[in-house]
This record gives sequence, C-alpha cells and structure tokens, in this order.
Amino acid sequence: MTEKRRKESDDRRVIERVSSPHMRVHLNQLRSCLLFMTFFLSATAIYNIANISSFTEFSIQSILAITCIVLAVLVFRYYRLVLFFLDNESSSNLDRVLGIQSITWFALAFFAVFYASVYFIFKI
Repeated sequence: MTEKRRKESDDRRVIERVSSPHMRVHLNQLRSCLLFMTFFLSATAIYNIANISSFTEFSIQSILAITCIVLAVLVFRYYRLVLFFLDNESSSNLDRVLGIQSITWFALAFFAVFYASVYFIFKI
C-alpha cells in the first residue's frame, strides 16, 4: 500500500513540475520544432520521390525518400503525443512521451549516420 502511495506521490510531483509555466513554454517550443521537422522531412521525401529517374532501379533517392517518410511518421507521432500531453497531463501520458522521445532521437541520429554512409557509398 505504501509503495502505491509513494508512486502516486512521485507521479503527482512529476506532473506538477512539468505543469509549471516555464516547462509549458519549453513543451510548446518542442511542439513547434517537431512540427517543423515533420514538414521538412515530408518535403525532403517528396523532393526525392520527384527526382527518382526510374522506379525500377534502386537509387540513393529511393533510399532517402523511404527513410524520410519513416522519420516523418515517427516525428509526427512524437508531435501528437506532446500535443496530447499538453491537453491532458497525466503520468501515463508523460511515460508515453518519454518512451517515444528516446526512440525518435535515436532514430534521427541513426539515420543521420545512415544518410552519410549511403551518400559516400553511392558518391564513390
């Protein structure tokens, strides 16, 4: 019983901390940044799809288009969770936001290295 009460108390403290006006400003900035990243990745995917010379051959444009689409969907999911958390602050929503946050930033870093390696392989 005391462990359950302690967890509820910890959850309440975390929610109070995240609900502060200062943190809400940062979450709104994060929301704007994620929306910009979604638009940028979508535009990059559309640009790469438009520049594919032939859909039968596997080129760097097709690789970049596929990865940009995957990243845009992932970033958009993160954006939607941040919006949902801003509307309905609870510990379960915060857990979801933090879970997708680590996945999103890991995927962005991984694909940045992937882009560079694919670019240099096809460029050489």
